[in-house]
Amino acid sequence: MAAPSSAITRLDLSLSYAEFSLLGNQQKFIGLRVLPLLGVAQEAAEFPKILLEAILQKLEDPRRSPRSTYKRSDWEWTTDSYVLDEHGVEELIDDATVERYGDVIRAEVIAANRAINRVLQVLEHDIATACQLAGNNGASTAAAVAWTTAATANPLSDIDAAHDRLEAACGEQANTLVLTKKAFRAMIRTDRLESLLKYDASQVLTAMNNGQNTPMVAQVMSGLHELLQVEQILVARGMKNTADRGQTASLSRFWDDTKAHLCVVRDDGMD
Repeated sequence: MAAPSSAITRLDLSLSYAEFSLLGNQQKFIGLRVLPLLGVAQEAAEFPKILLEAILQKLEDPRRSPRSTYKRSDWEWTTDSYVLDEHGVEELIDDATVERYGDVIRAEVIAANRAINRVLQVLEHDIATACQLAGNNGASTAAAVAWTTAATANPLSDIDAAHDRLEAACGEQANTLVLTKKAFRAMIRTDRLESLLKYDASQVLTAMNNGQNTPMVAQVMSGLHELLQVEQILVARGMKNTADRGQTASLSRFWDDTKAHLCVVRDDGMD
C-alpha cells in the first residue's frame, strides 16, 4: 500500500532574490525635492508673467517740485504657457505565468515595481538633466581646485562665489546645495572643511551610509549648513542602468559626480 504524502510549501524557497533593490534605489532619488510638484487645474494653459524689470526698476529721484505732478510710471507683463504630457508604461504578465511561477517569484509584485520604477527614473533623469544643463544655470564655473584634491581644494570659497553669482543673477538667496554622494564625500574630506568642523569624515560617511542619524552626523550637517549658507544639502545616490536590453547592466548616477548645484528651492507643501 502506498504511503500517504502531502506537498510541503518551502517558504524559504519561495522568496525571490533580486540583484538590485528598486525600492531602495527610489528612496535615493532627490529630483522632486529639487523641483517640487506644482499642481495645476488644466492640462494646458497660458498665464501672465511679470518680468523682473517690470517689478524692480532703476533708481530715480522721487522728489516733487512745487506746483508739479509726481513722476508717473507704468509697467507691462507678458504671457507664458505650459502643456502637460501624459506618461505611463505597461508590464506584460499573464495568469499562466503567475500560476507557473507563483511559488518561486511574486510576478505581480515585480511587474508593479518595474512599472513604477520605469516612470520614476525618467522623472529623476529629466530633473537632473534640466538642473545641470549649462544653459539653465545662471552662471556655471569650474572650481578653483578640484575637490578631489583634498590638500588644496577650498569648497567654501567655490560655494561662496556661486552664492554671489546666483544673487547677482536673480536677486534670490540660494537655500539648497545638490551634489552626488561621490562629490559630497570629496567635499567633506578636504582639509579645509575637516579643519573647520573638527571631525573624522570616514566616521560620518559610515554613519550616513548606514542610515544612522547619530549626534555626530547631526552636528556635522548642522555645521555644514551654516558654513555653506544653505538650509538643506541634498545628496543624490540614485543609480540608473545605461545598457540596452539584453546586455550586461552598466550602472551610473543620474546626477553628475563632477558638479555641485546651488539653487533656490520653493516648496508649496504639496508633498
